[in-house]
Amino acid sequence: MLTTRISPKKQITIPSEIFRGLGLEIGDYLQAIIEGGKIVFSPQKMIPKDQAWFGRNNGRKWRKKPLAISEWAESTERSIPPKSL
Repeated sequence: MLTTRISPKKQITIPSEIFRGLGLEIGDYLQAIIEGGKIVFSPQKMIPKDQAWFGRNNGRKWRKKPLAISEWAESTERSIPPKSL
């Protein structure tokens, strides 16, 4: 079991084995949720900032922060009907 501690700035260090094992890179985003009394971090794939305006965004042309692909998919209505077989 690997252990890390919380710094005075509420930061943690991800152990190298986990960092490399998940293929993480500096600057990647992690989703943090509480699940069963534990903190669970999940890597998030983000839409590049220059493409983040696609989809509904409450009338704003550009988003102020990167958007996770899962969030984009939930906020976008399907505008092209699926092809029939």
